[in-house]
Amino acid sequence: MSTTDANNDVAKLQAALKAERDAHTETKRAHGEFRTAILTPLGLPDNAPAETITARIGDVEKTITDRTAALTTERDEARTRLADVEGRWAGEKVDRSISDALSRSGMIADNATDALALARPLFVLSEKGEVVTKADAAGVIPGATPDQWIIAQLRTLRPHWWPKSAGGGASGGSRGGMAMGDDSCFRPESWNVTLQARYEKLHGTRAAEAAARRYGTTPFGLGR
Repeated sequence: MSTTDANNDVAKLQAALKAERDAHTETKRAHGEFRTAILTPLGLPDNAPAETITARIGDVEKTITDRTAALTTERDEARTRLADVEGRWAGEKVDRSISDALSRSGMIADNATDALALARPLFVLSEKGEVVTKADAAGVIPGATPDQWIIAQLRTLRPHWWPKSAGGGASGGSRGGMAMGDDSCFRPESWNVTLQARYEKLHGTRAAEAAARRYGTTPFGLGR
């Protein structure tokens, strides 16, 4: 082998060794930066052993999991509260719309409570913010307004909830839509718990019980 070839081989070997040393130095530098990036947020020194790092990461993961769970619970509770508020607001709007329609219909005021109780399950607040009959409500036309439902169905179902027309032979001396001694509120076809309570107040519990027995019914809330 000539001297020139030997020198070339030595130069190549030296270059390879230098490249390897440089690569090793760069690897150590990058590793140091990586450890610093990991250890500093964890509050650990640069020379922290691997097991300490692993344990601290586990603690951090648990903290993150716990905080995430707490935030999830808080979010779900907020959603529940919002749904409750929205539900109560919708219910109040439905009740108000039905009550206004009953008032406009000229219904005897004493029957309004029973009418509202009958109507309430049939209505819902639509996506457009309108109070209409439910699509799945039995025996009603879907999408009807309270006014439409009252005219089309309620007046037929409960005609006695409205005043009799003039000249119909109704006797005078009525009290709030029920004459003294009138016990028709206990009839199955004209059942009205509001007037039953008034009847009991006017005539006593025994009279109310006797009136109910005459029609084979049970008065609601006697003796309250």
